[in-house]
Amino acid sequence: MGRFRFLGWLLIGLIGGLLFSSFASSYQPNGHIVVGGTGRTLSVVFLLGDSEIIVGGGSVPNDVVELADRSTVPWQRPYELLIVPSWDTEHVPGALSLIERGAIRSVAIVGPVKSDPVWTILERQAELHHTAVRFITEPARLLLDQNTTLELLPSEAGLVTCLWSGPLVVEVRDQRASAQLAYHCGKSTTAVVSLRQSSLADAPLLIRPRPRRAQELVNSARYEIQLDRGERVTLRLGASELRVRRDKVVTAPTAAPGGTQGQ
Repeated sequence: MGRFRFLGWLLIGLIGGLLFSSFASSYQPNGHIVVGGTGRTLSVVFLLGDSEIIVGGGSVPNDVVELADRSTVPWQRPYELLIVPSWDTEHVPGALSLIERGAIRSVAIVGPVKSDPVWTILERQAELHHTAVRFITEPARLLLDQNTTLELLPSEAGLVTCLWSGPLVVEVRDQRASAQLAYHCGKSTTAVVSLRQSSLADAPLLIRPRPRRAQELVNSARYEIQLDRGERVTLRLGASELRVRRDKVVTAPTAAPGGTQGQ
């Protein structure tokens, strides 16, 4: 009888091990970027080595929490850092939801901060939930590993966040309507993620909220991905190329431009 019990536990262990190894092999957080619709804006989750960094809280409280949780596994939480553009208070509802759930270790409010009561509320909630808050008004760099750097470029017009991963450059921008950004990530940018509507992108790939008005339809990128609330897309960082599912792309030429590849 004891022998059969031992074999039963052995079988359960083998099945559990197979399920775990299958899950672990299919889930590879290193070198991923997840972009999702969080209300009227987009949010970006960087999964880079041991770092989990979110850019943009979104205008709907729980959307960014759901986006981050669906993109990670429990042992990656709480997340390392949330980056919020100082001029754009629409990202505060999502930021508060992450803070109140204890899902984020620190918040960086990037750019010139004006006297708005929402930032006082955010600071008080952060203190209550033991979340650090930092104000960054000058360009700053975060070295994630030997080949990966995150650069923050704030200005009065908005925020540009540059991810440098080997030869790949991904730019995340959040800017005022009709404003000219003082900074860009450079001509070698592989993809641009616009947290709000943007009609111009000096990169092969543009990711933005789905256009609602006729004047928002035009853009200069060869590839485009449009996201509604609740939709998301995963960008996989290769050694020298950025991979994205072809069915997510609005315009997909048969020949991919340098640095971007459909799959």
